[in-house]
Amino acid sequence: MPDTRYWEGGGTDPTDLADATNWSGNTLPVNGDTAIIADGSTTEQGYFHGSIPVSGTLAAFRIGSQIKRSFGKSGGVAATASMKVISTVANADLDTDTFTIEDSDGTSQQFTFDNSGSATGATIGINGLSIDDLAAKIVDSINSIAALDIVASPDPPTVDTAGDYPITLTQGTVGISGNTAISTAGSHASDITYDSDFTGGINPKCTINATEMELSGKGAYQSFDGTQTTVNVNDGSESSDMLHLAGTVTNLRVLGSRGTVNVADSSTATNVDLIEARFAKVIIGSSVTNTTITASAGKVTTASNVTTAEIIGGIFVVSGAATCTTLTQHSGALVQYTTSGTLTTLAVNGGTFDLSQSTAASVTITNCTLYEGGVIDERSGLGNAVWTNGIVSKGGLVLTDIGRTFSIV
Repeated sequence: MPDTRYWEGGGTDPTDLADATNWSGNTLPVNGDTAIIADGSTTEQGYFHGSIPVSGTLAAFRIGSQIKRSFGKSGGVAATASMKVISTVANADLDTDTFTIEDSDGTSQQFTFDNSGSATGATIGINGLSIDDLAAKIVDSINSIAALDIVASPDPPTVDTAGDYPITLTQGTVGISGNTAISTAGSHASDITYDSDFTGGINPKCTINATEMELSGKGAYQSFDGTQTTVNVNDGSESSDMLHLAGTVTNLRVLGSRGTVNVADSSTATNVDLIEARFAKVIIGSSVTNTTITASAGKVTTASNVTTAEIIGGIFVVSGAATCTTLTQHSGALVQYTTSGTLTTLAVNGGTFDLSQSTAASVTITNCTLYEGGVIDERSGLGNAVWTNGIVSKGGLVLTDIGRTFSIV
């Protein structure tokens, strides 16, 4: 039966959404469950990382209005591991010993110590080397493998207070995919010590698959991937990075917030509603799959094609090369059409349809009806607006540059 799991944060890593011991009953939310991060101990600064559920879809994922942690880590975090050349190392004991490391792409490389040579690479020649030169040779050998996306540092290693030489291995790609294992064979712990695996890799965003997401937190950076049927943004910080969505959202409903909701390039936000959120902004990137936009307040900017837009109030900006099939605007709306993409059907019931900032070589408006109280301003100085079927005027005002000729009927 579906259950409700509450965040408690009592696990080994109290920031990991995928750690079962952080949830009520020490059980991860699974397919059909509701996961809730309620106001309480998680209101402190910091961040969450990880993904839920492991498979399937949550019924709901809800965040309390006072949660100040971010979701995801800006820029992500690369996994690291350490090895240490011990002060009492005996080169002869290392001969033929191996260690194997794997990068975040799954490329694995075995290194073999050779006490009879001086090679650098998969075979690490250590014959006659002092401890500091031995440590430096290990660093150089790891860094010489171009196919391995791992960097060894420092170069050269420096001695610590115990006389040992620590070496840090850092994945070149951020994220949990870099939390890979390290295997050894024949190694003597009295010569070199190794971590058992890379740890600490954190993705720049959390992956949440849910039928419904209720986002009310005030973290400065909220970044989500995954598939959600409905995302309700009820509140949020004033940050320009308040919310990033990079997956597939059927219904994005911005109901509050003073921050900016970003829909990433090449993602999906089928229906976008900005409802009475005066201080909110929605920025839709390029190549986003988007069908409808409805806004009654706030500001929406899109660089992607939209089928139907109804702008009741606020500001709507269409940029880049985005096209729009049907655009209807009302008395409280300002539409800035700066794109070079065709607008097939425009109805200006009120407000201002502004082409004055357009720098496109040409922009086509196929069908246009202007009603009383509406304004069309095409004074770009470029004469670049093409009104294919003219402007059907039922009142309203058309502002043009001197010398322009087109049909107003």
